[in-house]
Amino acid sequence: MSSLKEIRFLQEKALKSDKGWIATALLWVFLFPAVFFFAAKHGAGALPLSLLMTVYGIGILLIGILMKYLPRRFYKAYKAAIAKEAAAGLFDEFTYLPKTGFDPEVLKETGLMNLYGKRFYSDDYYEGIYQDIRFARADIEIGGRLGGLVRGKFVGNWNVFTFPEKIPGDLWITTYKPCNEGRDLHEYFRYRDEDSVLLTTGNEAFDEVFLCSCKDKADAFSILTPQLMRKLMGFYEKTGYPFAVAWIDNRLHVIVEDKKDTVHPGRQMDGNPLKEIERAKNDLRFVCDIVDEIIMGNRIFSEFALMGNAIEEQTDPILGEGLRRQ
Repeated sequence: MSSLKEIRFLQEKALKSDKGWIATALLWVFLFPAVFFFAAKHGAGALPLSLLMTVYGIGILLIGILMKYLPRRFYKAYKAAIAKEAAAGLFDEFTYLPKTGFDPEVLKETGLMNLYGKRFYSDDYYEGIYQDIRFARADIEIGGRLGGLVRGKFVGNWNVFTFPEKIPGDLWITTYKPCNEGRDLHEYFRYRDEDSVLLTTGNEAFDEVFLCSCKDKADAFSILTPQLMRKLMGFYEKTGYPFAVAWIDNRLHVIVEDKKDTVHPGRQMDGNPLKEIERAKNDLRFVCDIVDEIIMGNRIFSEFALMGNAIEEQTDPILGEGLRRQ
């Protein structure tokens, strides 16, 4: 069964389930008073009224709970079918693991985000190949706590692209956080590690939006070309989302705070599935844009991306090993 047919089938099953429970609830509402008066008229009304009403109330409560949760048993399959259909045709190869996400320890090791004392959750994990580039992507949610109260949430996605060889030089590029005074550092992004130095490009428009840090300025400027700066400015102007881009060892990390899940169909499953698929597909196209614009569109990155020529010739372990939560 194709994903679209499966989606239609699940919608019909959920709708039939909803109708069945509604009919059951209506039957209970009208049938119980009739039984009560019949029993009272024929001498069986010795049962305490409070007991009868308790049984009636419990029945209504159980039916309400079942009506709410049982039809949703189709939701996981419905969401997975939409996620797979959205990715179909975008990537050369892909695997979708709805309950799998990134390992927070891996994110901590990169030093890209402030996770100290914060809870971390990740799911909707995609892994695959596009333009001979291995990638992994998952939604992430980070919540900070202060005195038992939630300070705020980071909701977005983390994208990782792996190259066959280490790129010369590490470089972090992170958007500032707009505020009333002009700009500020983002609560969750980290802007440098102990061994890095801040980097000013001399491009006023770029330096106003992005903060850059690196370990070696000469290596960093070999990566941070005027072309790349234009691409990053274009991404930011197009979406307005805060994001971090970092080249660490042989991986390119792109973390975006877009405040939404990649695949987020309505819980009632009564929407237009084609719109749900297109919405998810638009989010996943970000992976293609990164590869097309930033990796393959840059001479240095494209050389490293194509080193080894064919993906089959690479001897590196599967991308997800060591990245995703086991």
